[in-house]
Amino acid sequence: MKSIIFLIIVSFSTGAHAYIDPGTASLLLQGLIASMAAAMATCGIYFQKIKMFFGGNKHNVEDQEKEQ
Repeated sequence: MKSIIFLIIVSFSTGAHAYIDPGTASLLLQGLIASMAAAMATCGIYFQKIKMFFGGNKHNVEDQEKEQ
């Protein structure tokens, strides 16, 4: 029921003639860069764990656990 009301309201709305300022574009760009950095860091962490699982040096794993 709510979705039908929402669709009716959206379909009969008029144009807003809105302005997107440079601050908004900067915020979107910053979010995109941050999400890419987070994804790369996450992939790097899991790649290192997989590499250690399949053939890594066991002493290296123990040293890393001591550092944490």
